[in-house]
Amino acid sequence: MNKGILHIFASTSWGGGEQYVFDLSKKQIEAGYRVILISGRSKTIKDKVKALDCRHTILNHRCRFSPFPIYKTHKIILHEKIDVVHVHQFSDAFIAVFASLLSARNKRPKVIFTRHLVRKGKRNWMYRWLYGKLHKVIFVSELSKKEFLTGASISEDKLTVIHNSIAPSAPDTQHINYSTYFSVSDKCTLIGFIGQIAKFKGVELLVEVAERLRNRKVAFFLAGSGKESYEFFLKNLIAKKKLTQQFFLTGFINNPGAFIGQMDIGILPSLCTEAFGLSVLEFMQAGIPLIASNTGAQREFITHEKTGLLVNPTVDEIIAALVRLLDDKNYRIQIGKNAQQAYKIHLNYEIFYNKIMQIYNL
Repeated sequence: MNKGILHIFASTSWGGGEQYVFDLSKKQIEAGYRVILISGRSKTIKDKVKALDCRHTILNHRCRFSPFPIYKTHKIILHEKIDVVHVHQFSDAFIAVFASLLSARNKRPKVIFTRHLVRKGKRNWMYRWLYGKLHKVIFVSELSKKEFLTGASISEDKLTVIHNSIAPSAPDTQHINYSTYFSVSDKCTLIGFIGQIAKFKGVELLVEVAERLRNRKVAFFLAGSGKESYEFFLKNLIAKKKLTQQFFLTGFINNPGAFIGQMDIGILPSLCTEAFGLSVLEFMQAGIPLIASNTGAQREFITHEKTGLLVNPTVDEIIAALVRLLDDKNYRIQIGKNAQQAYKIHLNYEIFYNKIMQIYNL
């Protein structure tokens, strides 16, 4: 019988961590593994995972010690003959460990945990017990691991770093031309952002950047969604600054690769400490030159001025980097080519997937 893999993610929204689970599950299914998903209640997640040929169960598992999600997870482990439980939040890890302990000793699955955040680990007795029960802890960056260990104590042989990757971009089946759709001149340089529309992602900085570059032939496109109240605020800000012909919100898009492939420059001015931004990889994969903030793990896989431009997330530094790329098209093209080559050699999905499956040891 094919080996069984259970992914548990308590999410109710879609972001980089959820895309990580989706891509990994899809690849595992294609490789012949039996994959089961457990998530929080979310219409977005439910709709997205319909594309996967696997069982999807919804649990309201906010409390890590609640008996119902533990029992239900155990039943899935038992009936589906699960060999590996891969969890993506610590609340999930408690449930997974408790559920696995209900199984006979010789039938207990491995419990693998991926740390998607940059945050100190906890060191109280509950977490110390939990760490001892985990087979492996995967960090998506060295930065994530380093920060975790400032708070937690855990055996080094349980820890590993596997840089994120993204699956090859899907073909464009919608054929949306964003310049045409938003009536943007073909003489404009298109500058793209993709991610959550939120203040901590630096999107307000981009509004000010667009305002100061209003006399250049540029158009800014923001792809993604956020809280309705914040999107309303941002649209009013754009209108107030009279940027409605230069600054566009596309909303959530199902095929990021199709959007990114139409951009001339990518820009990700995150204000927060990113554990590993998947959006960065999407631009690198497509060979689109990228400006990214230096606030997180980006420095581990972007070489400044060779495979991208790293900046402090300020308006002045973003503008300086943008002007440099706008004024030197050859340099811009070379940066994109270098980034794409770096992705192919060091960060492609096969490398990532093989490392994950070595941890599973199935």
